[in-house]
Amino acid sequence: MFGGVGDTVLGLKREIFSSLRSGIHYELHGEVIAPTGNRLRGLGTGTTTFGMFGTFGQLLPTNTFVQFQGGADLPVHTELAPKSVFWHTAVAKVSCRTTDWAAVVAMVEFCTG
Repeated sequence: MFGGVGDTVLGLKREIFSSLRSGIHYELHGEVIAPTGNRLRGLGTGTTTFGMFGTFGQLLPTNTFVQFQGGADLPVHTELAPKSVFWHTAVAKVSCRTTDWAAVVAMVEFCTG
């Protein structure tokens, strides 16, 4: 078993729409994954990968929310890492708010891809 640093991700997130009144938000995300991890030790892919995904969230009653994400990872060298498409769904409940910008959240996530 080896330890170490994996691939490095640099990303950008842009909120497209948000309404506290309706409880809806949409976001777009883009990222570049640099192959900084050792592929032979299972810590990286060995190739630069471009990722993109969209997020839709809906606030629900009693401090809960549901969030859906869908996207793709597109490696430069597909002989080292395959292209992938994914879908994530999460249901969460805010158990306590520590500040205006931080909270403790219990979350269950379902992933495919």
